Amino acid sequence: MKNQILYYCLIMQICCISPVLWAEEQDAGESEGAFPEYSAPPFEDFSAMIQRPLFLSTRRPASVIKPPPTRRIIPKRKVEVKTINLLLSGVIHDGEEYIALVRKGKKGEMVQLKKNKMIDGWRLLEIKPEEITLNKGANFTTVRLRDNKPVVDDKKRAQRASKIRLEKLRKARLLRNKKKAARRLANKER
Repeated sequence: MKNQILYYCLIMQICCISPVLWAEEQDAGESEGAFPEYSAPPFEDFSAMIQRPLFLSTRRPASVIKPPPTRRIIPKRKVEVKTINLLLSGVIHDGEEYIALVRKGKKGEMVQLKKNKMIDGWRLLEIKPEEITLNKGANFTTVRLRDNKPVVDDKKRAQRASKIRLEKLRKARLLRNKKKAARRLANKER
C-alpha cells in the first residue's frame, strides 16, 4: 500500500510539475537545444505523505487503521404462523356487552360468541364494532368485518343483480330519451 501511494505521488510529480519546469528550462535553454535532466527527489521528502496518505479517507497509514468489527449473523428462527378459518359475520351490542357472530369456514355454522369464549382452540379476547381479537397460545390475530369476502354463490348473485340493475337503468334511459324527443316534437308543432 505504501509503495502504491509513493508510486502515485511520483507519477503525479512527473506528470504535473515536470512539464512546467521543462517548459521554463526550454524557454531559457532553447539556444542550447538540449533537454534538461531530471532526477527524482529523495525518498525522505515523501515522509509526510507516508504519515498522512492522500488517498485514504482517514488520512492514516493502512497499518494504523483498525478494521471494523465483524458482526456475527444470527440465523432467524422460523415463526409458526397459525391460520384461522373463521369469518366475522357481524357484531351485536345487546346494551351491556358485545356478541360476535362468527362463521366457521365459508359455509360453516354460525356461532354467537361472547368475550373469553373458545372456538376451534382460539380464545376471543376482545370484541369491537368492526373487529374481534383472538389468541391461541402465543399467537394473536384480528378478524375484521370488512375482510370477509363474499362466498362464490354470493358473488354470482351480486353479478346477476348488477346485470339486472344495469338493464333497468338502460331501459329507463331509453324511455326518458323517447319522452324528451316527443316533447321536442310537440314544442316544434306549436
